[in-house]
Amino acid sequence: MVSKLSLARFARKDFGRLLLLTLMKFCGASMAIGAFVGLVGFSRAFEDELLGIAMLAGLTVGAFPAWRGARLFPV
Repeated sequence: MVSKLSLARFARKDFGRLLLLTLMKFCGASMAIGAFVGLVGFSRAFEDELLGIAMLAGLTVGAFPAWRGARLFPV
């Protein structure tokens, strides 16, 4: 037997779906922002570590900007 769907029940179901969809979009956007921040943090740490290794080896590192602490003259 098929039950009739009232307007109130339809609105309640629609609101529940809307709430779920909104939460899923929010979680997806949060994950994307977190991934971007993690990627930027990793690249910055990698660059700092590479610069430190190069400076320990006594190499002149001209490819890195001077504002990051790179020396543009031989050690």
